[in-house]
Amino acid sequence: MKKNLLRLLVALGGLALLTGCLKIDGDIRINTDDTISGEVLVAFSTAWAISQGEDPEGLVDTIEDELTAAPDSGVTGERYDDGEFSGMQLTLTEVPIDRVRSATSDVLRIERVGGNYEVTGDFSELDPTIGGELPSEVPWSVHLSVTFPNGVTEHDGTLSGDTVTWELGPGNTSMHAVGPGPQTPFLQRGGFLVLAIIVIVVAAGLLLWRWSRRRHRADEAAGREPGFRARRAAAREPASTDVENMFGGSEESRTEPGAAKPDDRT
Repeated sequence: MKKNLLRLLVALGGLALLTGCLKIDGDIRINTDDTISGEVLVAFSTAWAISQGEDPEGLVDTIEDELTAAPDSGVTGERYDDGEFSGMQLTLTEVPIDRVRSATSDVLRIERVGGNYEVTGDFSELDPTIGGELPSEVPWSVHLSVTFPNGVTEHDGTLSGDTVTWELGPGNTSMHAVGPGPQTPFLQRGGFLVLAIIVIVVAAGLLLWRWSRRRHRADEAAGREPGFRARRAAAREPASTDVENMFGGSEESRTEPGAAKPDDRT
C-alpha cells in the first residue's frame, strides 16, 4: 500500500509542477489529527500541453491509474475536462499532512511546528521567466483556501473566520499562514497533577487508618473504651481543671484538718 501511495504522490507532483498554463483550485481543512480533507482541482491547458509535446490524455490516465492502485491512500479523483483545461478533481479524506510535501515536490507544505500548524507555499516553479520578463503566453493560477482547526494567528492571504484564501499567479508565488494546533484536554494536560493528588489522598487515608488503629490499641491497653466517641464522652465528664490544680485543688481540699467547714459554723 505504501509503495502505491508513493507512486500516486509522485504522479500528482509531476502534474502539479508542469511549468505552464496550469490552474489549481482547492478548498481544504486541517484536521486535529494531523490530516487534511477537502477538494482540489489540478488542471492544465490542453493546447499548451500538446505544444510542449505532452499527451493530455496520457497525463490524466497516469493519475487515474495510480488512484486506482492506491485505494487506501485517502485520495480519490474524477477526470476533469472543460474543453480548455484537462486534469483531475481530487477528493482528500484524512490524508496525513506529511504527504503533502512529497505530493507537491516541496511546493506546498503543511506541517505541525511545536503547538501550531504552519502552511507554506512556494509556487515559483510555475513562474518561468524569459530574459527576466514573464511570458504572457503561459499564465497560471492558484486559488487555495485552507481552514485551520483553532483559528489563525498570522497569514499573508485573505482571512475569513478560520479560513485563509490565497490568489496566486505570475509575480505572486508565495503563501504562508500559522494557526494553533489542537488544545490538549485538561485531564491529559494535568494528568500528572491529578495522579499526584490521588496518591496524596490515598497516602493520607492510609496514615489516618494507621493512627486510628494505634489509638484503638492504646485505649484497650489503658482499660478505656476504644473509639473516638468514647474518648469524646470521657472528655465531657467533670474533672478538676488546670486552674484548680494551680491553686492547690478545690475549696474543699484546701480546708485545714480539724477546721470547721463553712456550713458547720453556727
